[in-house]
Amino acid sequence: MILGNDKTENFSNGKSVLAVIASPRKSGFTAKLLGALLREFPKGTAIDIINVFELDPKPCNACGYCKSVTGCSKKDLEGFFRRFENADVIIFATPIYFMGVPAPLKALMDRFQRYYEARFRRNERTPIEKHRKALLIVTSGSDGEIGFEVIKHQFLQAFTVLNVELCGSMLARNTDRCGIDQTDVKNAQDLYRRLKNGSN
Repeated sequence: MILGNDKTENFSNGKSVLAVIASPRKSGFTAKLLGALLREFPKGTAIDIINVFELDPKPCNACGYCKSVTGCSKKDLEGFFRRFENADVIIFATPIYFMGVPAPLKALMDRFQRYYEARFRRNERTPIEKHRKALLIVTSGSDGEIGFEVIKHQFLQAFTVLNVELCGSMLARNTDRCGIDQTDVKNAQDLYRRLKNGSN
C-alpha cells in the first residue's frame, strides 16, 4: 500500500517500509502509534503492513533443517521473509505480554534461526546482504520499563545476524490506566526523524 504525507523530503525514491504489528486490536493503542509514525513518511512511500496474528507463523521446533540448507522446513513464511529481506526500513510495533512480545511475534522471531544457522554453522558472512534500518514501538498497560528493555535486547540480538540497524525505539507506558496521549504520539512521530539521523 502507498501511504505518507505531502512532505518533500527525498526519502522514498524506490525505498520501501515493512511494518510488522503484533497486536490483535486493529484500532488499539499500538496500531494508533504505528499509524502516527507511518504518516510521517513522505507521500508515495511504499508501506507494507503485516499483522502477525493474521500471519500466524508456525513455531520453530528445532528440526535442524536450516543447519545444512538455506531456508526452513516450514514454508508458511517464505513470502514474509522475501519482503523482510527486500525492505529498506522495518518497523516492529508490539504490546508487552508478560515481559515479552505476544506469542505470534515470538514465533516469528524464533524463525530467524534460519539466518543464525547460515551465519554460524554454514559460515555465510552476511546471510542477508542488504543493510536495513529498523524502528521499534512498544506499548505497556503498566510501567513496562523492564519489559521494554527485554524486548529491545531481543531485537538487538536478532539484528546482529539480520544486517539490521535499530535507529530508534519508544515505550508508551500505563495504557491500561491512561491510554495514549499527545506525548506518546509525538514520540512515535519522532522515530521518523531518528530514522533519518540514524540514531538509536
